[in-house]
Amino acid sequence: MIIFRCSFIAPQIANHPLLIRHIYSDKDVDRIARLLYPKGAFGFECSLERAIQELKNYNDFDIHQVLFFLDFYTSTL
Repeated sequence: MIIFRCSFIAPQIANHPLLIRHIYSDKDVDRIARLLYPKGAFGFECSLERAIQELKNYNDFDIHQVLFFLDFYTSTL
């Protein structure tokens, strides 16, 4: 199992290290999802648990982009 996981991640790391999630922990992702969920970042039709699951699939760069976009969006209102 670990060999399969490493062989799957290795091509992504070769492209760029931010294409995997290692900066944001599961605890960080949970906290971020709880902050973004009331703002409608994942739509208003899904549950909080589904939003957390979705954000756990994001890589570090995607999480950074979501946070950057929502900070920009809320600061311009």
